[in-house]
Amino acid sequence: MPEHYTKNTVSATVWCNVCGRATEHRVDDGRRGPCMVCLGKLEAEADSSTALRNDKLAPEPRPAQGDLFR
Repeated sequence: MPEHYTKNTVSATVWCNVCGRATEHRVDDGRRGPCMVCLGKLEAEADSSTALRNDKLAPEPRPAQGDLFR
């Protein structure tokens, strides 16, 4: 059942279907928002995947020209 919270409520402890336990959830505009534990995991995964993607997209170093044009 949906719950409405006051505007100054920041978080609430409710059951998380993803975690399978009671965890802190953010409250956005009086409505229950995402689970703080799941949100932390998603942000950590996003940071690591962004770093991997940036490493793959970085240009490879070019070899030195040597004495080719001297």
